[in-house]
Amino acid sequence: MFRKCSSKTLFILIISLAIVILGAVLAIPLFSMAGESKTNRPSIATTSNNNNVSQTTSKDYQQALQNLAEEERLGGFKPGMGLAESSIREQTGDLAGAVFAAFKDLFFAYQYGYLSKSQVDERLAEVGKQFPEQKAVHAALGACRALISGDAEEGLAQLGMIDFASPAASYGLDDFPRWMERVFILSINNSDNGRIGSSEERNKIWDEYLATRSRYINYPLYWLVLSRNSRGAQQMDGAERCVSLAPKGPYADAGRALLAQLTGLSNKDNAAIKTRLEIESIIETAVASGSGEELYKLLPLLALPDNPYTLFALGACRGLATQENFARYFQDEMKKSSGRLHERLRYILGGQS
Repeated sequence: MFRKCSSKTLFILIISLAIVILGAVLAIPLFSMAGESKTNRPSIATTSNNNNVSQTTSKDYQQALQNLAEEERLGGFKPGMGLAESSIREQTGDLAGAVFAAFKDLFFAYQYGYLSKSQVDERLAEVGKQFPEQKAVHAALGACRALISGDAEEGLAQLGMIDFASPAASYGLDDFPRWMERVFILSINNSDNGRIGSSEERNKIWDEYLATRSRYINYPLYWLVLSRNSRGAQQMDGAERCVSLAPKGPYADAGRALLAQLTGLSNKDNAAIKTRLEIESIIETAVASGSGEELYKLLPLLALPDNPYTLFALGACRGLATQENFARYFQDEMKKSSGRLHERLRYILGGQS
């Protein structure tokens, strides 16, 4: 069955399943996973083969959390990991942590464009209704909303209302709430609203943010924040990774804007920018189908002034034009075009008029 599924299709199936499960989790108190009875707590479930923990001791819970964290460090976050962590944190009494962990699945889906901001807000609101008297839960929900909306000041204020030093809470340098805190601080330091901390403290925060890379490597927002706070090749690489991970996600436009700026293009050219991975994907789809119709997505890019991405696309398209079916597509488009695009298509066809 799965052999016939593309990697993208399989990803959608997995993320859809995670969202369905998460919806069920959010509909019951304390983020409990299914299978709990009044007399028996559920065993701790994680995706690790070495994590068959059944006793509900603090040591067992902490070990389970450490194992989950290590899995994320080894391969980045994947759908469903937040749900497993949420169940464990709920059982330790860390309700704010359970909210943050469950939100990780929602936020991952949001970053890739599978959930809208309003859909995430609706799910967070449902959680709030379950815990009307839990201030820590509402502070965690507020911080999550601030991450989605980009309100760094509000995010820090909400995080400041949570007692992360309580015995129930246990957070390492790269755990989600601490990563959020650094996102908020770096966003403020990169804005016109002033800077937080001394130069030495800001450098420390930046180094700590970079140290979380392995765990958040699959987050488009990780790369956007990195790009906004970097210079040179690292800035370009961060913006390109942000777009390539989720071309239709909510952070792609900001990533394209950075790429346009870094390559000397104007704001009106932002939407036409395609990363190398996007260009390769379009070319591969066209080759697989044997049709040039998919190549229309590259035409706005080909019409831009000289920049690395347009030049990359030109080279790729010129290679395609050696095949008759693709040459015919480019010829048809050249007849309808004018100006720079016409000249670029003429170049792709080897100077044909």
